[in-house]
Amino acid sequence: MTQDILDPETGSEGNLDFNFSTIDYYDKFADDFEKIPFDKTIQDLFTTYSPKTEKGCINVLDVGSGPGSLANWINHAGYQVTCLDPSKEMVRRCKQKGLIAIQGSLDDLKTDQQFHTILAISSFIHVPKADFRDHIKKIYSLLSPSGLFFISMLLGEGEGCEDPLEKGVKRYFSYINNSDLVKIFTEELFSVLEVKKIEVKKMNKCFDIYVLKK
Repeated sequence: MTQDILDPETGSEGNLDFNFSTIDYYDKFADDFEKIPFDKTIQDLFTTYSPKTEKGCINVLDVGSGPGSLANWINHAGYQVTCLDPSKEMVRRCKQKGLIAIQGSLDDLKTDQQFHTILAISSFIHVPKADFRDHIKKIYSLLSPSGLFFISMLLGEGEGCEDPLEKGVKRYFSYINNSDLVKIFTEELFSVLEVKKIEVKKMNKCFDIYVLKK
């Protein structure tokens, strides 16, 4: 098995292929994300679709894990979780929770390891549309046979930098409508098991949460 380019112990940086104003936002406002995103919905979906496991027998990759709140919940449920995030502060908080955490983007992750489950909750919303399909291909390659992929995406059209919470730091957002997303997922050989729509009133935005199977 090849080794990851990024060292989970040191969190050393590789080529962070990520919008740096977006990373700066998450470094600066990490406290705002110390909770499970879409908490009950995500927890219910994960519990419904993820197989029961003896502790540490099923490995999970959380892409754009933030401070590790969701990963920590999954870890305590008995799964072996690896967190991946480009924010140095977010990785530090993951490690404080006792989680395996790597600083970097999905492009930085070089491994032949496969994961039973991968999550990208509110992380692929920052991927430029031109790169989105390649990210989905990468996820597919990282999943074990019949593996699960949980992803949340912003509904709509367009892309660009915004400051929806008026924090004074802009983040890059990408919007893709449901029909285009489903087309990409199915063309890349995923089966769509379930879709949940979530409204985030403080951002004035709607998300779709997809459960996909390889």
